[in-house]
Amino acid sequence: MLSNKVPTRTCIALVEDDPEMCMSIKAMMASIGLETIVFNAGSDFLDTQSLDSIGCVVTDLRLPDISGLQVVERAIEKFGYCPPTIMISGYADVPTAVSAIKNGVIDFLEKPFIPQDLIDQVQKALMIDQENRSLHALSERISSGLERLTIRERQVLKSLLDCKSNKQISAELKLSSKTIASHRANILTKCESESLLELAGNIQSCKVDI
Repeated sequence: MLSNKVPTRTCIALVEDDPEMCMSIKAMMASIGLETIVFNAGSDFLDTQSLDSIGCVVTDLRLPDISGLQVVERAIEKFGYCPPTIMISGYADVPTAVSAIKNGVIDFLEKPFIPQDLIDQVQKALMIDQENRSLHALSERISSGLERLTIRERQVLKSLLDCKSNKQISAELKLSSKTIASHRANILTKCESESLLELAGNIQSCKVDI
């Protein structure tokens, strides 16, 4: 069982048309300090202007207008992503659950579920969301830094990432070692990195092109 410590982002989107289920889940989330925004239909959720404040989506599989799976798919189409999602249903079957997981749903809970199971999965979802947002912010920072590099600095960076020494790069590019060192310092400054090792790790983690 996960602890009841709440991650930074504490807003849950609940897509559910059953009033009693809405009240029950809102009470569960409130018990651990989480705010819940209720949407009674998939289209209501998709009509929202931004998902910035939402760290997790809990949606019923069967909704009045579209399915919970379509909620996830259309959110990705509209916003470019969907926060970590937990699907609940009283009509679960293995193929549907497998399809949900393949579409990025982190868990599928069959009604009636144990309250703590939902709480645990919501907290897991919030942690995943926090990690995703941190990685996205890092990716934007690294990409922005790489865009500011000159052509020569890009050449130097590629050589450095190939584990070539300043002396080797100096010979290949016909530049002085002092100039290579200067380019290296500029690269780290523009990419807001303390070291080449840190920058290389961030480039790999974010999967950005040089």
